[in-house]
Amino acid sequence: MANAIRLQMAEKKKLPFVLKLWITVNEDATECLRWNTAKNAVIVDLGLLVTDYTKALFDIETEEDFLSQMRRNKFVLSSTDPSNPEIFVFRKKLFVKRNDKKFREVLLWFHKKAPRDVPNRWRRACGKQGYDPLGIIITKI
Repeated sequence: MANAIRLQMAEKKKLPFVLKLWITVNEDATECLRWNTAKNAVIVDLGLLVTDYTKALFDIETEEDFLSQMRRNKFVLSSTDPSNPEIFVFRKKLFVKRNDKKFREVLLWFHKKAPRDVPNRWRRACGKQGYDPLGIIITKI
């Protein structure tokens, strides 16, 4: 990610799920989460998903935990790979590579100004005076 905001794992863990996913996909941190060739969908390889890195970052124990977070954050399963049943392709409006600049702005805002008591204070802050220009970071649960 050009002009990336470098965050330590402890800082990443405090971020909302959508931002964690954005960082992971763009940093090429793991093979299990990556862009499709058009960079408008996220490919999830369930066979590689549960690693120490993803377990720690996303606070998951199983593949189903991760899929539940994807659904809760309104990612839609758009396709699967018939030759490999562990490959899923998810889409979410505006979660596309061309919005890289806006996501960096959100990360920068969060890194410098957002409350450290995440996720509750983050949701309240963004709802009232926070910064969510794409309207996709906060998910109503």
